[in-house]
Amino acid sequence: MTAKNNKTEDKIKLMPLVKFSNSVNDNHLFAVIDTFTEFENNLFIACIAQFHDKGTRILSFDTMEMKSLLNYDKHISSKAYAQKIDQAFAKFLNIQERTLEKNDDGDDILTRQHVFNLAQVNLSSFEAKIQVNSAFAKLFNGLDRWTRFSLLQYTHLKSMYSKRLYRSLKQYRTVGTRSYTIEEFRELFTVPESYAPGNIDQKILKPVSQELSAVFKDFRIQKIYKKGGGVRGRKLDKYKFTWSPENNTQRDISINDLLEQTIAIYYIKTNKFLSKEDRFKAIDRYKGIKLGTTKKLYENKQSTSYFLDKAPTSKKSTYQRISLKKVSSYKTQAVESLVLLYERLNRDGQLAKSDIQDLVELEILLLKKQVKDFALKVKEFLSTHDRVTNNVEDVMKKFKAPNEAEINKLSVNNKIFDINQYIYDVVDEDSVLSDNLLDNLRLELPNILYSQTNEYKNRKTNVTDRFDGII
Repeated sequence: MTAKNNKTEDKIKLMPLVKFSNSVNDNHLFAVIDTFTEFENNLFIACIAQFHDKGTRILSFDTMEMKSLLNYDKHISSKAYAQKIDQAFAKFLNIQERTLEKNDDGDDILTRQHVFNLAQVNLSSFEAKIQVNSAFAKLFNGLDRWTRFSLLQYTHLKSMYSKRLYRSLKQYRTVGTRSYTIEEFRELFTVPESYAPGNIDQKILKPVSQELSAVFKDFRIQKIYKKGGGVRGRKLDKYKFTWSPENNTQRDISINDLLEQTIAIYYIKTNKFLSKEDRFKAIDRYKGIKLGTTKKLYENKQSTSYFLDKAPTSKKSTYQRISLKKVSSYKTQAVESLVLLYERLNRDGQLAKSDIQDLVELEILLLKKQVKDFALKVKEFLSTHDRVTNNVEDVMKKFKAPNEAEINKLSVNNKIFDINQYIYDVVDEDSVLSDNLLDNLRLELPNILYSQTNEYKNRKTNVTDRFDGII
């Protein structure tokens, strides 16, 4: 039977949340992924994330959607990217478990089973298919105890040491602490035997501390020595990792990369366990820029932002923070989340002058999107009651929504959605709408308003609850 005719095949929407049994962290079978390239490692984690509660069905996905999910920004053709996935799949199919058991006759039976049953790429349609072996399905289905984390956070980490520790520590995300004996630590990271503690400090712990401080609030690494024997000659016993515990209800799915970047820089700058020098390097690592760049920028006073961006390269830029340029393409909910975080930081006195200017622009953008959303809801209402077609601009004119010039005049922090203050009456000077439809629309407007306002308030509560747990 071909995969196409297999009734157990599913076209899936790729999930950005990774969730697997804690056994995956403890199984040496998966240690090999830390020898893969960064892309192959990220792709493997992204693939096993899709197995969660999907049984053993064949899962198909678009390779370009996977490219977007992994934030793979290198310029490469669709076919070359599909071939790159195929090369990674070749390694995935080599991951196998070898077991030795006795059968009923007392014979020794060696068995080899692959984690992936199928890994396929169509070089014409750019569709990929994966399937987990039934022997390993229990690692991703019907979980009682699990490890979960954001794929966006994971793929942002560059060091394989950071990735490996991140997966392990996320198992204890609500606990906030995890210790490893020296032996456990060396095994976890496959530390070369030639590495003395000083080598581990410089080559592993220092980069890990800088990278993980962006994803764990108040991240700290402590060395625990064996008791007794005095200061001289004391022997290192354990490495202890601590961070602010996450709430059980905290969401792990990232809303957008701008929000994650904002939170990451906040974590770094408020980490009292990092030296000033390490904070600069942590921001460099997070942004993927040359070490020392942020320090130089700060010392030259080229930045007037809390987020340590350079001044805009063009005076035409709306935002002071360069990375905010793409926010206009975000959906309303994503802009809301960013505004809420900026407001929280502003209340804490963290924002610089240029950041407050950005906050005003973000709030203006948010209101524009909210007005547009409202107009779309009215348009949807009209389309269900009459064959009259109305574009969004026409609908906005009919209920006298604020235009762009009026929105731009709004004062800072005037972002709570209440379109009532802008709507005086529904008008139809061109007599396109029937009197009956106009009456129905006037009656329906309060319901639409009430619904949209409540949706916003609920999202605001959800986002605020998340921030209360992390900021």
